[in-house]
Amino acid sequence: MNYKLSMLTLLLLNTLNANVDLDNTNTKENAAVVKEEKKIVKDPETKALELKERKLSLNNTLKEEGLKSEYSELLRKLQKLRWEKELLSEQLELKELETKTKSYDVATKHAQEIEVLEYMAKVESINDERNNAKIEKEKQERALEIAKLKSEVEVFESTKERAKYINTKPVYLDNPLTEDNKLIISDRRISINGSISTKMANEITTKIDYFN
Repeated sequence: MNYKLSMLTLLLLNTLNANVDLDNTNTKENAAVVKEEKKIVKDPETKALELKERKLSLNNTLKEEGLKSEYSELLRKLQKLRWEKELLSEQLELKELETKTKSYDVATKHAQEIEVLEYMAKVESINDERNNAKIEKEKQERALEIAKLKSEVEVFESTKERAKYINTKPVYLDNPLTEDNKLIISDRRISINGSISTKMANEITTKIDYFN
């Protein structure tokens, strides 16, 4: 019984395998037929169009590659220009900085020179003021000395004038009325000729004090 079942099972499996192989063979044959049909369907015009399409595709690819190469070259030049611009900008900044530094140094130097000149001018002004004060003081001292000398001369002259009156005896007039109609009421007279100056006033005062 078991032997029969085994044989039957084996027979069924062989049948199924045969069917599968047949199906595969049919599929391959059908694919080959379709391929042959496609080959048969393509005419010369279709092939020409396909060839043209491939050619255009190839040309486009070549153009793209050329554009990429050209674009890469442009990018390289652009980058080079950017670097040159940055370098030029840095050089200009450096030059401007150097110019500003030189200008600052010149301005600082001028400011220092002006400060020194102003200081020297102040010192000279102070020295001039001191010299002027010294000169003025000397002038005042000389003026005092001159006034002192003048006073001494006036005193000497007054003393000398008094000595004349002391050594001269008084004269008493019999007729106090002179020929020019002047009345002399005293023989002690003080002559006044012209305007009365300081010197004359001092002499008159001295004589009056003396006579009194």
